[in-house]
Amino acid sequence: MLKKLFVFLIAILFVAGISGYFYSQSKIPNRSGEIKLNGLTDKVTVLYDHFGIPHITAKNDADLYRAFGYVHAQDRLFQMEMMRRLSQGRLAEVYGDKLVSIDKLFRALGLESYAKEWLTAIESRGNSALLNTLDSYLAGVNDFALNGQSPIEFDLLNFPHHIYTRDDIASIAGYMAFSFAFAIKDDPLVDHIKQKLGEDYLVDLGINYTPGFEQIPVDPIKSKLLTESVSQTLEQLVGLPLFHGSNSWLISPKRSESGKAIFVNDPHIGYSQPSVWYEAQLKSDNTDIYGHFLALTPMPQLGFNRDIAWGLTMFENDDMDLYAEKINPENHQQYWAIDHWATFKTRTEVIKIKDKKSIQFEVKESRHGPIINSTFEDNLPFPNAVSETEQPIALWWAFKNTDNLIMEGFYDLPRVKTVEEAAVVASKIHAPGLNLMFANANGDIAWWASAKLPIRPEHVNSKMILDGASGKDDILGFYDFKYNPKNINPESGVLYSANNQTADMGNGLVPGYYAPTDRASRITELLATQEIHSVDFMKKMLIDSQSKTAQLFQKIALPILNTGKNNFSQIELEALTLYKNWNAEHQPEQQGAAIHNRFRMSLMKLTISDELGKEYYPSFQFSFLLARSIWRILPNEQSIWWDNIATADVETRDQLIVSAWRESVKFMANKYGNDLKEWTWENEASVVYQHPLGIQAPLDKIFNVGPFPTRQGMETINNTSLKQVGDDLKITMGPSTRRIIDFGDIENSWGILPTGQSGVVGDKHYDDQALDYSLGKFRHQYITEKQVRDNLEGELVFIP
Repeated sequence: MLKKLFVFLIAILFVAGISGYFYSQSKIPNRSGEIKLNGLTDKVTVLYDHFGIPHITAKNDADLYRAFGYVHAQDRLFQMEMMRRLSQGRLAEVYGDKLVSIDKLFRALGLESYAKEWLTAIESRGNSALLNTLDSYLAGVNDFALNGQSPIEFDLLNFPHHIYTRDDIASIAGYMAFSFAFAIKDDPLVDHIKQKLGEDYLVDLGINYTPGFEQIPVDPIKSKLLTESVSQTLEQLVGLPLFHGSNSWLISPKRSESGKAIFVNDPHIGYSQPSVWYEAQLKSDNTDIYGHFLALTPMPQLGFNRDIAWGLTMFENDDMDLYAEKINPENHQQYWAIDHWATFKTRTEVIKIKDKKSIQFEVKESRHGPIINSTFEDNLPFPNAVSETEQPIALWWAFKNTDNLIMEGFYDLPRVKTVEEAAVVASKIHAPGLNLMFANANGDIAWWASAKLPIRPEHVNSKMILDGASGKDDILGFYDFKYNPKNINPESGVLYSANNQTADMGNGLVPGYYAPTDRASRITELLATQEIHSVDFMKKMLIDSQSKTAQLFQKIALPILNTGKNNFSQIELEALTLYKNWNAEHQPEQQGAAIHNRFRMSLMKLTISDELGKEYYPSFQFSFLLARSIWRILPNEQSIWWDNIATADVETRDQLIVSAWRESVKFMANKYGNDLKEWTWENEASVVYQHPLGIQAPLDKIFNVGPFPTRQGMETINNTSLKQVGDDLKITMGPSTRRIIDFGDIENSWGILPTGQSGVVGDKHYDDQALDYSLGKFRHQYITEKQVRDNLEGELVFIP
């Protein structure tokens, strides 16, 4: 009997497995054959190469973008839907109440309503070519959404069908702009430090605060709570990309082995699955581009052809300000506006929640922007902890306060050829701030810091919460684009950007959240090692993992640790030998990398957590402020941060370095044992590309990709960021692609994605690039029909 039951259960599992296999295979994108596509005027051919990348050829743009919309959707429809819901505050409808706080934030930002205003402005400017492109692309997306196979995620979450619109495209563009901004996360943090600890503590943080200047008094408890709640809210964006930084450098013909310009770029974005970029080659009578596209976006943000190549890094300029408004004590619907009581604009937002009743909340707007307090209340320790009626905080954002021709700019960019034409495009990018990197077949290399830069009063530190009542801290206007930082065909023959501070163009340094010197210094160091550069050397540079911060730690800490007065244990001495001999690189087998990162974390926590508080320090631990502050605090033996304010004694830098060393070695021994061979970077940090459904077992085993060993370090060229989860370190971001285009050999251009081209689980292109990416390898980006046909996976033909 038991034997029969066992056989029966095995049979059931076998049938279920077979059924599951055929179900998942039914979702695989169609990459060969013939499909009738409504609205076409002629045949469109799509050649898929062996990485699943479509190379689309049509006779006109209308047919081209219609077909592109279809193939993009069949690979990435779930990603499109998630980005739409995120940007418009509609995640709780399908995920439940745990994402209400995210929905509140994006409803308050008002991206969906702003999208309508933005598109109306584009229509008024008569840009019919752009609008026609949006409509053709959307027609293709919607054709697949209504008639194609629904993604597995749609079936699991019971997603309703949606007809995608221009508003959806513009809303997602708004989300991507928001993801570039640091102010909403870091300004309350800086303000809290100033309010609680005083001006002296800002000196080593690189805040550029002017001591003695007036600041509106803000309750330090409330600024602290606001920072905690912002951080907790944004941490819920698991599996959805946030932009973090980037590298790019350009080599002129006189410094290039091929005698032509070389273009290099690797934007740093939060890891997610599927990959943030979708690659496609588009060809028609008016278009010829190999591009990298964001979800539900027909204009490539990165791209190249035989004439030009361009890419982006984050400018990191400060384009958000937080204003503390003064409420009318007799009428909470009013706030003080320079010389009178003004009435808040209000709107009621209704958030639908899966399996629960909908909730309503009121969004108030002052003359500066939306009041953001209530959007974070769900992550506060008690109700009304940051009450709108006591301390309303308004968000001013350049993205919603400029003409913002960014969509027109990215539509024009694939069609320019000269530096002069590219400069016009650069002037159209108002927000978010981007470093536009450009090279062409003529040998030009150029960089523009593209943004509409606000003119702030001289006394204003934009990293503080500002006075919203008096008008003294208000934006005065915007600088003309001619004052923006730029560099065209420099005499040195090289250009680079690594999110570092731009030089003064005559109107002062641009305020921002700039990266520390590490990556920029390493890039210039490597470029200076030889006069003439090859593509192979560019590949080595892109995967370089040597840390300048680690070298700074070694320079300062090793003499202190090596004094012989510390009475170290045997294991502490063995670890010290490994650290001393470490080359500051981050390879999987290296023990020095693992030891350093724990030592760094221990030292910074001992240095700063007593001032900020243990419950608050995690908001600071991996922020841009800490990365910049290390370079000011560590060399400064007299820094105010070294003393532990919780003790009567005055602690010194040397004492904290020794204590941090002992603490970090003890931690490693407890976690891995006394065999230092186990103390490797591979064991300490690996990368998992997380799908939005992969946050819950057992779906993580189905939808997530990884783990893979990492060859990245914090603020190395091959960059990453870490997050501490319990005792483990989780890698959260890195290069979203690595691209090399040599105009002397344009048909052998190189790229790679972190996981794969497809967003369809079970598809071989879901993760077929992941191993090569982790190993620092590259693949060809094919641009000729012969190359594609020599590496052909399938041919799909769309007919009217």
